[in-house]
Amino acid sequence: MIDFFSYEKVSQIIEAQKDAVENDRNYQLLYKGFLHKIWDSRNNHEILFCIVISPDDVTNLQFENLRDNLDETVKSTAVANLIKINNLGNLMEKQYLEGNTATIKEKLVQISLNNYVFFFGEEGITQFINGRAIDEKNIFYSRIDQIAYNIKKYIKKINE
Repeated sequence: MIDFFSYEKVSQIIEAQKDAVENDRNYQLLYKGFLHKIWDSRNNHEILFCIVISPDDVTNLQFENLRDNLDETVKSTAVANLIKINNLGNLMEKQYLEGNTATIKEKLVQISLNNYVFFFGEEGITQFINGRAIDEKNIFYSRIDQIAYNIKKYIKKINE
């Protein structure tokens, strides 16, 4: 007889995995010690991009030159909105994800099934772990949607 997991049981398993990742020392150092400082130091939070790193690379992070390497790698955001890094913070792969917010968010969810994804948006960093967004802070994941929203007119100017 095959045992099927209930929705509650599956949710508990996913939460336990999320907690294990979020309690990992290297993950926390990367997220709070390095990535948050990058987000805070950016002048323009309207440039949307994400950093992807494998769990193995997080385990083997080498913090000595990580800050300088990450700063250099983030400069790639002019031509890409998805940047994959290694345990040194060096650029491994870059690509440009196209589509609307829902499409890009779904791609990030899929990528996070095997990697950790940190999305840098207007309101902060949204983490994607095991196919789920954690502490989702951002509304837009697509520059196209962000621009379309910003050019909408205010209700007070409806006659114009």
